[in-house]
Amino acid sequence: MLDYTEITVALISLVGVLATVARSNAKVKREKAKVAQAEDEIKFQKAAMGFGEFLTEWNEIQNEVNRLFKETKLERFIIFQAFNGKLTPRWTTGVIQLRKDSAPISFVHVELDEDYIGRLLSIRSTRFATVKPTELGPCMIKDIYMAEGVTESLWAHIKTKQLDPNRTVYTYCSYATTDAGGMDETTMTMCKNLTGRLKSIALNFPGAQG
Repeated sequence: MLDYTEITVALISLVGVLATVARSNAKVKREKAKVAQAEDEIKFQKAAMGFGEFLTEWNEIQNEVNRLFKETKLERFIIFQAFNGKLTPRWTTGVIQLRKDSAPISFVHVELDEDYIGRLLSIRSTRFATVKPTELGPCMIKDIYMAEGVTESLWAHIKTKQLDPNRTVYTYCSYATTDAGGMDETTMTMCKNLTGRLKSIALNFPGAQG
């Protein structure tokens, strides 16, 4: 699981940098908005620490993920939170991460490209989307998946929360495998069922509440 202290320190450092820029940049209003966004992210990621502890108590959920690891080709499960630059998400952070046979990889304040943003906005309405790097053109997620050896993933929307008219936080998760055959229909169904249970408890997700 991610080192949440690392997340907090990284984000606090980010706010410090942005605050300095805000004082020296002529576009003070724009930079202050960046500071506010980063401060919001710190607040939500701190809350996500509590969610991590809460998830640990959900033996049934964790057992289900572990069962998926044992009985299917699934190897990676991550819950992300993506944040706005203005009206579209600009960056994302992995707040909960479980892997079958490898250590977690830190995804903290990762800036998103247009392809990723489009996919993230799409699952707000479609709920789910499969991603195969071999079918993608040049883009960030293809580079990440190729580096990790991911052959297929399932993206699933959990919750969207409006912070104010210009800022939203998107909570979603990713299931992935490195198996050459990808994810079969049974695995997809099991992942979708688990997502349904995650959505039902999303009201208790500190990072997604008002």
